[in-house]
Amino acid sequence: MPGVPLCDGASGRRSEETTDARDPTRSGEPLSGRAGDERSTPPPERQGTASVRPRSAAIDTVRVLGLAAVVTGHAFAEPAVRATLYPWHVPVFFFLTGYLWTAGRGLGDEVRKRARTLLAPYLAWLLLAGLFTTALRAEAGRQPSPAVFGEMLLGGTYVESPLYTFWFATALIFAALLCRALERLPGWVPWAVASAGLAAVYAAPRIVADVPLSLGVAVPSLVFLLFGTVAKRLRPRIGRPLIVGLALLAAGGILVATGASRPVDLKQGDFGTILLSPVVAAVLSFGLVLVAEVVVPALGARFGRAMVLLASGGLLVMFVHPVVLWALRNDSANGSWVIYLTALLVPWAIAVGLRHTPLSPWLLGVPRARPAPAPARAA
Repeated sequence: MPGVPLCDGASGRRSEETTDARDPTRSGEPLSGRAGDERSTPPPERQGTASVRPRSAAIDTVRVLGLAAVVTGHAFAEPAVRATLYPWHVPVFFFLTGYLWTAGRGLGDEVRKRARTLLAPYLAWLLLAGLFTTALRAEAGRQPSPAVFGEMLLGGTYVESPLYTFWFATALIFAALLCRALERLPGWVPWAVASAGLAAVYAAPRIVADVPLSLGVAVPSLVFLLFGTVAKRLRPRIGRPLIVGLALLAAGGILVATGASRPVDLKQGDFGTILLSPVVAAVLSFGLVLVAEVVVPALGARFGRAMVLLASGGLLVMFVHPVVLWALRNDSANGSWVIYLTALLVPWAIAVGLRHTPLSPWLLGVPRARPAPAPARAA
């Protein structure tokens, strides 16, 4: 968009995304409750630093929903599951990165931020999960090929099961760095880069998908970040977020249900129906955010704190749930609900436990949670 600063907005920290969530329309200030918007919800424990910003319970609820959808899509290979979840469940994390973007940060600062919140957990879990799966294969009499370790370094589509979700972190890192690098250029430039990436992936999906570390996929995925920044700018003008959010979900759902908009599989370079599927993914993502901003506060502070806590461990869930499915020999064609719930709940339980340990920054990408100090007694 010419003349409009790229990716301006409020910041956050991911989970599959991965950023400290602030208010999506006013840098760190809570949204107006009169419009039905969500107020920033502080984390359940102090983070150990005075500079940590409060996270949005609504945004974190969307993250949790997206993570649950990713696990569901891997546990069950039914066509209905793919048709319902694949149009949005991975694009939503790129969309949220744009929706919660902080304008003006230097590229070096962006590199350090993404290294801390995404790259460190990526490397840690790649090592741990790789050693675990190698040990299980060795126990079963399958000696690992030296080529496996080279494939792990290449990442992306080169990593074999059960490490098939690790591509997400490197793609998101590069998309964010690309967004930051283009931020100070005229507003049409990032859209042109994203459009060129989309043209390339539609013309040669396999070639784009096979770029090491999924860096090729990151370029067309930039479009979801840009859609997120547009949604963030539009947000203050939406006076009835619940109605608008439901309308967006309905419109996107109709396009998906009728087959006009095909599901996407970003890792494989499948961006669905040309141009329409990325737009529908953004529409559905924005609809989820708007609905969450109204519904989550109504569910109470305890629910909001739970969503914040779960979302803070989301990266572990993204990396580890395929390992659980693989270790339990899940047959996605005839998915087991017991195995599915195990793959969903066990990684999250581990993440909640790690959140309170010194390993949290390395394995979750977020600071260690510290108990809030006891209130001072009156003299």
